[in-house]
This record gives sequence, structure tokens and C-alpha cells, in this order.
Amino acid sequence: MSCATLRCDMQEPNPMMTGNPIINTNSQGNQVALRWRLLRLFNYYRATIACILMSLFLLSGESTMLGKTNSLLYYFSNMTYLLFSCLFVYSINHRKPSFNKQLIVQILTDICALTFIIYSSNGLASGLGILLVITIACSSLLMSSRQAIFVASLATLAILVQVTYADFQGTHNTTNYTHAGLIGISLFFTSWLSVYLSNRVSESEARVIQKEFDLANLEQLNDYIIQNFHTGILVIDERNEIRLINESARLLLGNLRVGKYHPIESVSHQLTNQIKYWRNQHQNDFSTKSTLDNEPPPAIIKVKKTGREIVPKLVGLGKGTRAGLIVFLEDAEEITHQVQQIKLAALG
Repeated sequence: MSCATLRCDMQEPNPMMTGNPIINTNSQGNQVALRWRLLRLFNYYRATIACILMSLFLLSGESTMLGKTNSLLYYFSNMTYLLFSCLFVYSINHRKPSFNKQLIVQILTDICALTFIIYSSNGLASGLGILLVITIACSSLLMSSRQAIFVASLATLAILVQVTYADFQGTHNTTNYTHAGLIGISLFFTSWLSVYLSNRVSESEARVIQKEFDLANLEQLNDYIIQNFHTGILVIDERNEIRLINESARLLLGNLRVGKYHPIESVSHQLTNQIKYWRNQHQNDFSTKSTLDNEPPPAIIKVKKTGREIVPKLVGLGKGTRAGLIVFLEDAEEITHQVQQIKLAALG
């Protein structure tokens, strides 16, 4: 029975034969996990802001603008904001309801709570409008462009409504329509910028993932081709360790367990001598040559386990002392048989 027949009988089915594409499910899972992680960090920011605003309100007394217009509304708005932040921790950890639903509910909570906090603190003159801008910018990173514009519109509308209501009620010292318009422009601009940056990052990530798929498919194709060669193939690194071996090479060497990072010397001493001789012949520094230069090893290797005679052919990979090499292994009996067939064909 020939080497090729044995190889075909022992080879396991390759996924390339079934036509199944390589699907990087890990990358998809990582993207989902990243989105939930960002949502959790966003909620930590929300809870931190609520705690800071409440601490400043309680410790500063009457010297602060926080809660100056309506201290009771400020207190209950802030406490409600903090309570919702704690509830969001539970829903994020359990991932129920879905990501998009939680994101929409959380950003609506931010808009409502911050609007009441701003109103009860003498309006936009308190400088708290920047918190709404930061919140919209962060949430837009996790949204689609339509959702981001919608959220920015709601936040701008909320600012205008509270400014208009304060103007009619006369609760604030000054009218802040210009300030409200600037805050609205900032909301739309930061929302657009966040979506733009998020899309650029997503496109770059998609290109990286596509390249990973292409490299994985190419590696699988190369491995399939090499494993189906009738010729034995070994790839040896600079340390004379095996980096790649196909089934034909295992059968020819009579060692089915040999694999990556096995030293070639543990497989065949004769082949090791040939590799050393070849390296010394192709080194630039001839002072490092061994005595094998004067005594070249035999061209045919005899495997003790199988009794076969093998003809190795060595081809270098790269240049320098760290260059590897490819070893092609041919069965001497098959070569002799092929030569006889050629001669018979020539004789007619």
C-alpha cells in the first residue's frame, strides 16, 4: 500500500471540504460584551454625578446655587436620579430588558432629572447645562444616528421648555433664551460628532475583523493544501524545531505523534545531520562551519521503524541566521518506480 493511500485513509475530514466558512463568533460576542460594559460605565458616571450634586447641596448650605430656586424639587429630583441609577445597575447586570430599551430609558431619565435639577438651581445660569451636553455626547456613542438626533432634540426641547416656563413664572433672575439656544446647538453638535466618531471606529473595527477572517481562511486553505500533498513537508525554524508537518511526512518518518515544536533530532538523526550540513553550507560566516562540511551526509535517509528510504530536499526560507527552511520528503521506492515508468513509456 502506498504512502498516499495510507495518508488518505487516516486523514480527518477538513472543514474546507464541507464549504463551511470561518465565523468569528468570539468577535461578535466581544462586541456585545463591550456595549454592555460601556453602558455600565455610563451608569457609574450617572450615579457619581447624582452623588456629587447631592453632597454639594447638603454640605454647601445657602452659599450654593444648587436648589436655589426650589430646594425641595432639587432634593427629590436628585434622590430620584440616584435611585434610578441603582435600579439600572440591577437591569444592566441581568441584561433585561434589551440593550436598546435600557439605553433609551436611561437617557430619558437623564434628560428629565437633569432638566428639573437645572430648573431648581436658577436655570442655565448655574452652569449645570454642561452636564446635559456630556450626557448626550456619551449616549450618542452607543446609539444609531437617528436615535442620537432624536435624543438631542428631546434634550433641546426640554431646555427650551424649562426656560420658557421659568420666564412665565418669573422664578429666575434673568431670561436665558440665548444661552438655551447655545446649549441646543451644543447638544446637536456633540451628538453628531459622537455618532461620526463612533461610525469611524466601527468601520475600522469591521475592516480589522474582515482581515482576521481573510487571514484565518487563508491559513485554513494553506493548511488543507499542505496536508493533502503526497510529498512529505516539514517546516523547520532556526532552532531546528518543527513548525509545520503534514500527514505524509509523519507516515514517511514512521512517527504519527510528532507535531509542532518537536525537535527534529528526536525524529531522525540522519535528517538532523542533513539540516546541519545544509545550514553550514549556506551560512555567510564560514568560520562557524562544522566538520560536516568535509563529510557530507548521505543523500538518502533510512527510517528504522518502517525500513523505508527517504530522499529529503531542503529549501531555505528567508536569509540570515534566523531563517527557517522547508524539507520535502520523497519515498525513494516511489521515485524509482516513477523513473521505471518513464523509461517504459519512452521505450513504447
